[in-house]
Amino acid sequence: MNIILASGRHPSGIIPIAEKLELSKQNGYILAFNGGKIIKCATGQTLYSKPLEREVAKKIMWLSLLVSHLKDQEMVQRLV
Repeated sequence: MNIILASGRHPSGIIPIAEKLELSKQNGYILAFNGGKIIKCATGQTLYSKPLEREVAKKIMWLSLLVSHLKDQEMVQRLV
């Protein structure tokens, strides 16, 4: 049986959990970045990696900041 630990986190945030669960002894895998990277626990080998393109990541970051700012403005208006 394969055990797969899936998360949107960076691998460094998942590996300690995989170690506690001893996934390297159980034919386990880590799916990091919401499936953007797959690692075999027994070997540490990256089996799949599909990082975002730099420009796409920048757009996501700016949109996230804009939405956060707009939510903050909305909250200020409710308080006034």
